[in-house]
Amino acid sequence: GWAIIIPQTAHLIIGQETKVFTYFHWSSENGPSLFGFSSELERSTFQLIITCPKIGPGIAIGILSQLSAAQFLHAVST
Repeated sequence: GWAIIIPQTAHLIIGQETKVFTYFHWSSENGPSLFGFSSELERSTFQLIITCPKIGPGIAIGILSQLSAAQFLHAVST
């Protein structure tokens, strides 16, 4: 089985079906990781964040755990 790392889980309800947008990441040090997001915007924002130098998936998930994708993009644009 796989563990899916999700930045914000408040919208998830046990027993309720939900759609998760995933991103598969391979690290030579840690191997495979699977990340899940509630929207395509959240996933694409995660992908944008990890393109920044010295910012990996752990930091990106940390950012999106504190801010929504829209809040993060607004903060960067202003």
